Amino acid sequence: MPLIREHVRLHGFPQADRARHQLLEPSAEQEGTVLLRREESDVAHDCATCQASLLEGCRLDRLPGLVFRCSACGGYSIP
Repeated sequence: MPLIREHVRLHGFPQADRARHQLLEPSAEQEGTVLLRREESDVAHDCATCQASLLEGCRLDRLPGLVFRCSACGGYSIP
């Protein structure tokens, strides 16, 4: 588990469509709001709407073109 030193808010994305966007969404059995946890940085990226952590320890340059769906509020966020 990465040591998080900073939280950065992602940008809001009004509506995502599975046919047009590559979505990273919570699975049905997922607990908590973190969609992806890595050891690449000490930054957590948070939902643009409710500020729940969605990514921990991830470098956004390694996740190009993804739209992240928050399990807490259902909002969509992008880098």
